[in-house]
Amino acid sequence: MEKKRNPLLAGLLSLITFGLGQIYCGKLKRAVLQVVVFFLGLNIILYFSYMEAIMPFNVIIPVLFIIGSYPFFIIDAYLLARKTEAIELQSYNKWYFYILYPIIFLIVLAHTNFYVDKFEAIKVPSMGMANTIIVGDFFWADKKAYVDSSPLRGDIVIFYPPHIEIKYIKRCMAIPGDTLEIIDRVIFINGNKQDELGTVKFTSNRIKPRMAGGRNSFDNYGPIIIPENYFFMMGDNRDNSSDSRAWGLVSEESILGEVSTIYWSDDWNRIGMIPK
Repeated sequence: MEKKRNPLLAGLLSLITFGLGQIYCGKLKRAVLQVVVFFLGLNIILYFSYMEAIMPFNVIIPVLFIIGSYPFFIIDAYLLARKTEAIELQSYNKWYFYILYPIIFLIVLAHTNFYVDKFEAIKVPSMGMANTIIVGDFFWADKKAYVDSSPLRGDIVIFYPPHIEIKYIKRCMAIPGDTLEIIDRVIFINGNKQDELGTVKFTSNRIKPRMAGGRNSFDNYGPIIIPENYFFMMGDNRDNSSDSRAWGLVSEESILGEVSTIYWSDDWNRIGMIPK
């Protein structure tokens, strides 16, 4: 049975899902080839964007590739339908296949895009890491960063604190086996004074002494030996950070990943940045 194809409907179907308009026009192989090329191109661009991290192009280029792919698929399907007088309807030219195909497309997309398994999108909830990471930043969390390794001193880590079911973002200050001590805001690791990063800030000039009975304060803490499989986390905004000084050490099993690229921010100058 032959039937004429509607160009507008063909374009609309490709707008809904890449390749669906081509299938409507009886070009299953063409649709599959185009979709495969799209998947490969997207993953290659994402890979090099992540590896090179040339801000803001490491975010802009993948977005432009995806947005630019829509007109190609839509126009191609529209022109196919216009230049085809009529097609012999195939077994896949059924209404239920047009519903099933977008589901298959999404499943394939989820299993061929390395970003789905490797990264998670996170919004910064507080000012505890300002000015390294600020409220309004949206970034990728690299969930595979510590699959075969552990956090290093200086890494910016995503984790669940002890007895808290909210994701926190802090800097790893001490690793298993380290002896950490804070004396008047100066951090010592294994007896060695640590040079603070330029990103660390204090909002008050008042140094908090030890409390009654010699108990720790935020500015005078320890010494403490970090046990195996535990880490000491601190925010860069030292006077306004709930961290290991308040709720203790973070277990390795509670660590979710490492902060990666900022893909969106209220401050456009930060888009594409990898916080360090």
